[in-house]
Amino acid sequence: MRKETEIILKDNFNYQEIILLNELANIYRSKIRNTIYHEKIWKYDQSLKGLGGYACPLNVIVNPFNQFNEYRNVFRSLQYARSDMYIGSRARFVITDSGLHIESLIKILVSKNSKLKFIKNTRMLGKNISFLSDKNILEYKLCYKIKHLTNLYNLAKHDTDHKNNITFDYDDGIIFYFACRKIGNELLKILDHHTYNKSYKISFK
Repeated sequence: MRKETEIILKDNFNYQEIILLNELANIYRSKIRNTIYHEKIWKYDQSLKGLGGYACPLNVIVNPFNQFNEYRNVFRSLQYARSDMYIGSRARFVITDSGLHIESLIKILVSKNSKLKFIKNTRMLGKNISFLSDKNILEYKLCYKIKHLTNLYNLAKHDTDHKNNITFDYDDGIIFYFACRKIGNELLKILDHHTYNKSYKISFK
C-alpha cells in the first residue's frame, strides 16, 4: 500500500472497515470474474447508498447513463471501476476511473457556483478544488479529504514512467474506490442529486 493510500484510509474509514477492505482487496486480487466472491465487494458498496458500481452493468458496453446529461461521467466512471475489479485489471485503472467520479462532480459543483460551464471547464482538479474552498462552498474537512485523493489520482493518471517506480497494489485500488464513493456521496448531497441517499439492486449482468 502506498503512503498516499494510507492517508486516504485514515481520512475515510474506521477500524472495522479497514479489516473489511483488506478482505475485499484479496478478493479483487485472487477471485477474477468470480461473481460469488465479488458479491461481498458490492454488498459493502450498496451499504454506502447512492448509485455506485454495484448497481451498474458489469458489461461496460451497456451504458444506461446517457440520459444523465452532465452526470453521465459521474456514474459511468464507477461502472468502469467495477469492471476493472471484476476482470482483475491493474489497480491504476481502478484509481483513474474512480477518480473521474470525483473530478466530474467537482466540475459540476464549480459550474453551479460560477459562470464557468461544465463542458468549458478544462482546469485541473486541484484548481477547481481551490475555487470551491476559497468560496466556502466546500467545508475545510471535505476539501482536505479530496486533496488527499487527488495526490494518488494524479500519480495514477499522469506518472507512467517506469523509472519512477510508481506502482499500485490491489489495496490501493479498493481503498481509493470506496473513498471516492463516500466522498462522491457527500458531493452529490451538496448538489441535491436524487441518487445520493438511495439504495439500488446489485447488478450481476
